[in-house]
Amino acid sequence: MAFNFGVENVSYKVVDGYPQYTDEIMHNPQGLTISQALTKYSFAVTDAPMVFDVRYFEQYSALPQQKSAVEIWSQPTNDKVIPPDSPTKDEATRLAPIMNDVNTRFAEAFNKIVTGSQPVSDWDQVVTQLKGMGIDDAIKIQQAALDRYNKR
Repeated sequence: MAFNFGVENVSYKVVDGYPQYTDEIMHNPQGLTISQALTKYSFAVTDAPMVFDVRYFEQYSALPQQKSAVEIWSQPTNDKVIPPDSPTKDEATRLAPIMNDVNTRFAEAFNKIVTGSQPVSDWDQVVTQLKGMGIDDAIKIQQAALDRYNKR
């Protein structure tokens, strides 16, 4: 209860066995958002490895779009999962060094752009660098392996 709702009679009250956030959270007098107000009392809005109470989501997701998103993202799908394809020995020998370099450069650029130490406008240069490292060849190798998989 403390993790999901905070401090009883401050951030939530139990009404008919159901914990309900107080106005301190839902209509904060200092103008804080629900997330900001709840952070003062609980860890529910953090990305912690804990079990979240469905009653938290019912109240935290105030907009219909948020509730709909939870339903949509809760439905498992394998539509975008790449099947277990296998490059040939020769393809794997060519693919590994390309992807080692590409993955390293991508991670570096992504982290710099996300943290703001590199402008987003540099992304086209990054793509050019990835092409220079052989990403197009890697895509062809992966496509050939996928085509073989699909023929089975």
